[in-house]
Amino acid sequence: MEEDDSNLKTITPKKQNDIDQRQKKKTKKNGPRYWSLKAFFITILLSVIFNILSSIAMTGAGIAVIVSVIIVLIIIGAIFDMIGMAVASCDEKPFYAMAAKKVKGAKVSLKLIKNSDIVGSVCSDIIGDICNIISGTASASLILIITINSDSLIKSIISIAIGAVVAAVTVGLKAVFKKFAVTKSIEIVSAVGKMLSVFSR
Repeated sequence: MEEDDSNLKTITPKKQNDIDQRQKKKTKKNGPRYWSLKAFFITILLSVIFNILSSIAMTGAGIAVIVSVIIVLIIIGAIFDMIGMAVASCDEKPFYAMAAKKVKGAKVSLKLIKNSDIVGSVCSDIIGDICNIISGTASASLILIITINSDSLIKSIISIAIGAVVAAVTVGLKAVFKKFAVTKSIEIVSAVGKMLSVFSR
């Protein structure tokens, strides 16, 4: 009993207070406000990078290059949307077995699944939305090039047609990729985990 009492006494009020303070800081750091602020700066950074790259690619470019940029942006957006969906719908149990067998990327995949809300937000809400916005800007540039010498009616028709095609391709591709994400979630998360494991220690 004396040994048990001595163990209990080792946690002094001061130590308990320090533990509580650390827990509060951790909760605050991982809270919704902290993540919202972090997401804000991540969005700005990625938006600047994507805009610079797309601007470099489209500066003085012809129709073929701009169309290629639009297609690439749509594909990137759909892929990251698929990753976000796959992580959200993936069962973590197979990855515990993989981690026990020391399969490459299994531990990283587990981290992704445990933080599925953040991964989904980054992949779908941030990167996906940025790609959609920039592809819309690229579509506007394409319309300007095609209709540079056209009257207002032709401009309107071409603008509506290009907008409809881009929207249809974007929605259709995302629908296909999302279905694939649900049916092949383990394979997708495993592949992403293996790729990211290169950057982890």
